Amino acid sequence: MRGPRLNILLFVLTIFSTLFAGAYFIAEYDLLADFPKYFLTGLIKGIPFSLPLLLILGAHEFAHYYTSRRHNVDATLPYFIPFPNL
Repeated sequence: MRGPRLNILLFVLTIFSTLFAGAYFIAEYDLLADFPKYFLTGLIKGIPFSLPLLLILGAHEFAHYYTSRRHNVDATLPYFIPFPNL
């Protein structure tokens, strides 16, 4: 993949993995056992975990990107690595 497509794909996968991790820790039911019934509702419950985490990481990584560009250092967009550590 060339250009920012890989970065965007990894970021989207990171969003889903952090939503799943947050929902896994606070949900009253097993997301995978009740897959079609409660999966989307469970993911929505993961937003309070996912949003602050991704805002902190995003601000930090884009500060690196902005600073490197400002000082004429070659840099790519940040790579967010999805990791469902359950």
